[in-house]
Amino acid sequence: MKTRLDLIESRLQALIEGLAPFSKGDVQSRLAHQLVEAMHDELSAAEDGRLEAPCRYTIFLDPFSLHDWRKGPEQFPRIASGLEQAAQEAGVHFNGQVTFSLVEDIELLPGTTRVVARWEDAALGRTAVFTPGAGSKPRPNPVGNSFLIVEGNKYFTIQEAVTNLGRRPDNHLVIDDPRVSRVHAQIRLNRGQFILFDLNSTGGTMVNGQRIRQHVLQPGDVISLSGVAIIYGEETPLDEEIPPEERTRAMKPADSSPQKPEELAS
Repeated sequence: MKTRLDLIESRLQALIEGLAPFSKGDVQSRLAHQLVEAMHDELSAAEDGRLEAPCRYTIFLDPFSLHDWRKGPEQFPRIASGLEQAAQEAGVHFNGQVTFSLVEDIELLPGTTRVVARWEDAALGRTAVFTPGAGSKPRPNPVGNSFLIVEGNKYFTIQEAVTNLGRRPDNHLVIDDPRVSRVHAQIRLNRGQFILFDLNSTGGTMVNGQRIRQHVLQPGDVISLSGVAIIYGEETPLDEEIPPEERTRAMKPADSSPQKPEELAS
């Protein structure tokens, strides 16, 4: 017997079939499956017992596919409408109008996709632009006020808008450890926040115990480059009125508020 999610996937696949640019190979079936799977991963039961799903979906594509997919933006409102209707018939309700965003992921093989569902205006990916949360107080420029502590004994001040980390001698921060890739990670300034990127390293990059591809850094974040521990911190200017509890916040993962890419359905 088919579950409600199977029914949604079947309806969505039938809708996508034949639509450009989804008519090649198994793209339509894979996309339908990934959309429903991403929705399933974020399903939540409301107080009245209804199943609720997030309305924002980010589709990650390799650079070549991204170029093709952007040629047919008129297809996405149809897919969004079809997803809403199929979900409603299966007893699943969205928390808003369904929208899609396309984001480039250079790590994906040609012709493959990845889908992430989100409840808020947040997006992940190589081309995402990150900004502070709505209504938040503008942050001071972190350049020169931010630092890294490597393995508990090496202090490094971030002085550039782009900082490369790795074993190769021409990196800004050289980490002479065989576990670390020659060019392992990069810290990039974007709208007042530093963003950590993993550069396809062999051993991977983790923040607060979670493997990441990119992450908006917050004071106290514990970074691991293939096991080499690094702590990210920021020095607060003396004229900043920061509550004492914020100055001594625990080292735990912090929520980030990336700005959404251009949405293809509204």
